[in-house]
Amino acid sequence: FGEPDGVAVDGAGNVYVADHDHNFVKEMPRGCASSSCVSTLGGIYNPTGIAVDGAGNVYVTDNGEGFVKEMPSGCASSSCMTTLGGGFIEPSGVAVDGAGNVYVADFGHNFVKEMPSGCASSTCVSKLGGGFNLPAGVVVDGAGNVYVADLNNNAVKEMPAGCAISSCVTTLGGGFSQPFGVVVDGAGNVFVADMGNSLVKEIPLATPPSLTFA
Repeated sequence: FGEPDGVAVDGAGNVYVADHDHNFVKEMPRGCASSSCVSTLGGIYNPTGIAVDGAGNVYVTDNGEGFVKEMPSGCASSSCMTTLGGGFIEPSGVAVDGAGNVYVADFGHNFVKEMPSGCASSTCVSKLGGGFNLPAGVVVDGAGNVYVADLNNNAVKEMPAGCAISSCVTTLGGGFSQPFGVVVDGAGNVFVADMGNSLVKEIPLATPPSLTFA
């Protein structure tokens, strides 16, 4: 690999890597431990973020050309790739939910954007939240809440499902320095690649507030 930037894994344990400097997405079947079992998918200019859905379709941010691209399961060349949405500048992180909606950290525009399933032009791209400064990583949980690694604000932020303005964005945890990647597990715990501190950090699921009864 040459500066591998993003990584994702499917339900069968196959691993997908955004190989930034080699301009490829690479796939390793479960248990692959050498270069001999690595296969190359498509041809993308500076791939950065990568996600895979339940059907095995792979989504990649084409950082160099400002696109998000989809490779259907089994796609092994650029001829089977499709371009999603449009109007991005240096898109970084990408995520996909169970309904096929795609979320993009639009690094150059300081926005997180959503594309409904099948969106193929900029007209169907919508902005989520606001107030970001170089959003780098994005992930969505099973309830549709979106988590963002807000690199230049040194923060991890959460947007509830449907949040479209900055007033519904909340900050999680603290003490980060240039957070770049973010993931969430099935229990709602958030894990952060804290680049400036050279650490991986966990934000446990917030304890619900206590209730007071009259």
